[in-house]
Amino acid sequence: MIDTGVTSDHEALGDKVLPGKNYISGDFNTYDDHGHGTLVASIIAAQTDNGIGIAGVDWNCKILPVKVMDSTGYGPYLAVAEGIRYAADEGAK
Repeated sequence: MIDTGVTSDHEALGDKVLPGKNYISGDFNTYDDHGHGTLVASIIAAQTDNGIGIAGVDWNCKILPVKVMDSTGYGPYLAVAEGIRYAADEGAK
């Protein structure tokens, strides 16, 4: 999930969020301070049949959060490029 990060303790995602990387602050805190990344991650992987929210389109997948955009939704090209490379190196599909 190369985006604004992912809120790893979001109720719809459960234990599906893997440790990732933050290319905005240069650390491993991938908390989503914008909301877009978590929204998209939920559409992709939200748990099904849990009585809350929506069911994701692939409820068997894991989410690797790669934060390349800040709280305003801005992401420098270099951060995006580094994030794509990191995800590929980690085996993301």
